[in-house]
Amino acid sequence: MRLVAAAVVALLAVSCATRKDSYVVEAAVRGPYLDATFAAPNGNWQYLFPKSEACMSILKPEAPVVYTPGGLWGSFRAPGSEAVCEPAGVGSLRRRRNSWPRREGEMAPSAHADWQIIHTDAQVHLLRGRFPLASRIGIGMSMDLVAMVANDSTCTPIAEGRSSLMTFQTSGTRVFQLGRCPIQAFAQPV
Repeated sequence: MRLVAAAVVALLAVSCATRKDSYVVEAAVRGPYLDATFAAPNGNWQYLFPKSEACMSILKPEAPVVYTPGGLWGSFRAPGSEAVCEPAGVGSLRRRRNSWPRREGEMAPSAHADWQIIHTDAQVHLLRGRFPLASRIGIGMSMDLVAMVANDSTCTPIAEGRSSLMTFQTSGTRVFQLGRCPIQAFAQPV
């Protein structure tokens, strides 16, 4: 019994000593948001944050962060800091979809989505409007939501069209699409 207890204590000590902390991989301003990707022990995660002073000070590339679960998407802070930054939205849609219960045999649901472009930069468009299928992965308020799509030859014509059929894929690499354009992230309006 003592040998088993000693082995468990040793295993816990090794796992704590080798645990990798979370840190910011990259962060970019996207209109009223800060788009940040984090490396965590269980892989990379992408979130959209309000472009606030607190978030701008915490979410710098290669900066360590402490994630606290709770609320819709948790919160982040710098180690030893009182300042807190809460996400306004989430990317990593495939990981999020895969963490929700699946409905076996379900066909890919579709619904009409419409929006206005609220921001465009060299990489993305931010679309604010109605994206009713976002609720499929627990994102509420889908009647007034912001979606992020690529600024490329596939997505730009769709974004400029201001409406499309939205589909939710129950498997595969794409989760949500507007026509042929994959949605990269969703956020609450700020």
